[in-house]
Amino acid sequence: MDSPGADDEKLTGESAACCLCCRNTEEEETWSFTFKDDEVGEFVGCRISDSLLSWALFRSLYAVFMFVVLVLCAIQYSLFMGGQWLYFLTMWTFIIQTFYAIFSAYATWAYGYFAQYDPEPLRDPPGIFYALWITENLLLSFTFFVFIGFWAIVFPAGVVLDFTIVATHGVNWVLMLTDRYFSTMPAVRMKHVYVPITYGMIYYLWSIIHAYSGLDNGPIEGKALYPITDYNNHPLLLLSGPIAILIFIPLVHYANQQLVRLSEHCLPRPGQTTAEHHVEMA
Repeated sequence: MDSPGADDEKLTGESAACCLCCRNTEEEETWSFTFKDDEVGEFVGCRISDSLLSWALFRSLYAVFMFVVLVLCAIQYSLFMGGQWLYFLTMWTFIIQTFYAIFSAYATWAYGYFAQYDPEPLRDPPGIFYALWITENLLLSFTFFVFIGFWAIVFPAGVVLDFTIVATHGVNWVLMLTDRYFSTMPAVRMKHVYVPITYGMIYYLWSIIHAYSGLDNGPIEGKALYPITDYNNHPLLLLSGPIAILIFIPLVHYANQQLVRLSEHCLPRPGQTTAEHHVEMA
């Protein structure tokens, strides 16, 4: 017959094993885009309003703005440089963000506003949730990367500002931050930094192909897309892409993670009172 002390030791061992199992599960989830039960129901929620209608309207206006600016860019830049406007990182990122805004608005209406009248709660995340979560990780880093890169490197070279330039190199970043700060989407996980890094490396490889393949640059023929991608005249710049991506992007991703944690600390979840939130955060 086991002694009480042995039972306690056995219980302690089981508890430790259980905790280790939980930690391992959590560690596995940090690498993957895996939803917890409460994260599915709160995916399209807003931290500053329990009204899904107002949040859906905000995201709809966000989507309309992005789409209108994209159409203006397509018209304006096509007249100026033909299809070469699609070579730039700015437009790659802006196009992805436009789709993100459109589908996040759709998800908020379909799985938020209209779903609240459905007696059956959403249990399994639809595919669009995964797509939005992955895309969000990419955009949080690269809207800022485009913003800081343009104003620090490209603008000093003598770019004439207009509405589309400001909208694609600043306003879109502010909108992305606003959407994420007030959203109840799952927290930004540091191990998901591989998403923006992969995107950055894909564009870096494209910049090398562009530089050495002799592609038509339209009105800027003979010039690199960006001063930092002028590999023909400055071969050492080939090192700049990996350095910027592998050092700068993780720092930005970490800053975004802290921003989201700040929103979680300062703002209650949908349906939660301020007092309940303070107790939870204590």
